[in-house]
Amino acid sequence: MLIRNLGLIILIIICHLNFFGQTDESVNYQADTAKVNKYIEIVGDIVFIYPDSAMKYCDSILSLSKIIQFKHGLFIGYNMKGNIFWVLNDMDQALDYYKLALKYVSSTKDPRSKAVVLSNIGLVFSNKHMLDSAIYYLGQTIQYAEDHNVDDIHAKAIFDLGNLHLDVDNYVEAIRYLMEVKDILEINNDSVLLMHVYSAFGILYSKVNQFELSLYNYNNAINLDHDLSKVNIEANNYINIGQLFFDNGKNLDSALYYYRKANSVALPHNKRIVELSTNINVGNVFLYKMQYDSAIIYYRKALNDSIIFQLPVNLAAVTVNIGLYYYFKKEFNSSRHYLESGYTMSNKLGILRYEKNALEALASLDSITGNYKGSLNYYREFHKVSDSIQVLEANSKIAILEFEKYLSQQKNNNEILIKESELKNELINNQQKLLWGTILVIILLLIGSYILFLNRKEIQKLYNELALKKNALSITNEELEVTNETLNSQKEQLKELNLAKDKFFSILGHDLKSPFNSLLGMLQLMDEDWNLINDDEKKGHIHNLYLSSKKTYELLEDLLLWGRAQRGLLEYKPEKFNIYDNVIPIVDLFQSQFNQKKQSVTIDISKELVIKTDPRYFIQILQNLVNNAIKFTSKAGMITITAIEDDKKISICIVDT
Repeated sequence: MLIRNLGLIILIIICHLNFFGQTDESVNYQADTAKVNKYIEIVGDIVFIYPDSAMKYCDSILSLSKIIQFKHGLFIGYNMKGNIFWVLNDMDQALDYYKLALKYVSSTKDPRSKAVVLSNIGLVFSNKHMLDSAIYYLGQTIQYAEDHNVDDIHAKAIFDLGNLHLDVDNYVEAIRYLMEVKDILEINNDSVLLMHVYSAFGILYSKVNQFELSLYNYNNAINLDHDLSKVNIEANNYINIGQLFFDNGKNLDSALYYYRKANSVALPHNKRIVELSTNINVGNVFLYKMQYDSAIIYYRKALNDSIIFQLPVNLAAVTVNIGLYYYFKKEFNSSRHYLESGYTMSNKLGILRYEKNALEALASLDSITGNYKGSLNYYREFHKVSDSIQVLEANSKIAILEFEKYLSQQKNNNEILIKESELKNELINNQQKLLWGTILVIILLLIGSYILFLNRKEIQKLYNELALKKNALSITNEELEVTNETLNSQKEQLKELNLAKDKFFSILGHDLKSPFNSLLGMLQLMDEDWNLINDDEKKGHIHNLYLSSKKTYELLEDLLLWGRAQRGLLEYKPEKFNIYDNVIPIVDLFQSQFNQKKQSVTIDISKELVIKTDPRYFIQILQNLVNNAIKFTSKAGMITITAIEDDKKISICIVDT
């Protein structure tokens, strides 16, 4: 099952267009158009990777453009929405939106826009197998792009025509167009298009039974794919390489390797289709190797995937092959059920290869079960289908012979060119002999000039010595400037260290003042009223003094840690810890200050919330913020400590009134 739908993801992103000539001076209009342009940029970045998200942005582009009557935004939005449906493999929807975009193409002065839309419409018709319409629109694209010097779309349309001829097995025309676009790309560097050209050559050479050339081109496409971010067909190429090994019987284990490799590199938007294709192909390998139990596992995976019902060709293939599995396992009732269903689907779709396999097995099945009349009827149909396949194979062989004849003619033409080149080289050699004679005369004339040169050389030597001395002086000046800059830098560093020192002592005095006032107040109370206080109150005051002293000591430690951090001496050691458990001690530390200003404190943090950072930095920073909140909040004010968590971060917020 070759993945040949290269047009599905090739070069359909319109380059970011510049919007000029807005005459509406309204601020709102300018803001809305800027928003539309921003959405357009986002869609261009994600359309191939996250098409569902791109669809939402496209709907916003169209909705906003309709409200402000921004025709250029409508053109871009419709074209991009066509691109998204293309990526999602909905060709009918894609065609509808491209035609809508074509109605608004006059809103842009850039001729490239129309060339892109014409090209996209041509490719949709190509994917729908409407060849006449595809050839018409691609021809229009080539002519329009050539007339308006849109080089990249001109090259792309030539490639699309080559790919179209490849799909209908017209190998001579296919290679002509592919070689033409490859020659263009040697001048105009376009890695994306070149990647698809290599992939198309891989398919072409696989069809004409040239294994090594096919593998070489697939690998070139994959190597280019690794350097690209917006477009990815790596999974398709790995499936094609696996099919190449399978069809040529080179190495079935290699075929399995590449099928599974495709699964590992598939992007989210087409991963299910890739998995479906690889499951069917891996099942085919095991069926070919007569490892029937392994084959049925992969066929059932494919059949149980709901997406298979959107792909009738794949459904017919799996159904017939499951019938063959049951036939080989001699479970004839199950075999007949799947073979008849698979034959009906294959006949309706006109897939002769599956029809042939189903009819041959059904004929044999009837013969085994004694239904010779039914067996004879199936054999008659089998031979009809076989004859049709032989006609197609004969046509394919003719196409391959024509292709080989074309290559042979090209080789002969190249040999003629080589002979002409040899004649030209001989003529050039004769001309070179004449030239050498002329050069000899000139050399004699130059000898006389050389004597004059020697005299000037001495003068030049003196000049060079002077220049060297001047250069040495310049280097010395530069070194002095560097030294001066170093001294200035050291001066600034010393100044910053002094400022940090002053700041540290300022913070030390400020942050310790309040705790010590509290300690002194309690000690004064106990000193003056010791005999008046009962034992329980004494114990309570002593316990409070212990707690206050402990908190003051912890605050002093935190301040010293802050000082070490300011001097770059504190190593950052992150660890996981509970946020709520570390906020409570900080609030307790400042409780006396809250009470003095009659401020209320609310902690709105989940008790299960965990963060990973250095707890020392965390506590120091939070203490500074709480201290500032107390300082700048009026009496009876409110201070709230909250934590907000999203997918990527946790925000700790100190909110005050």
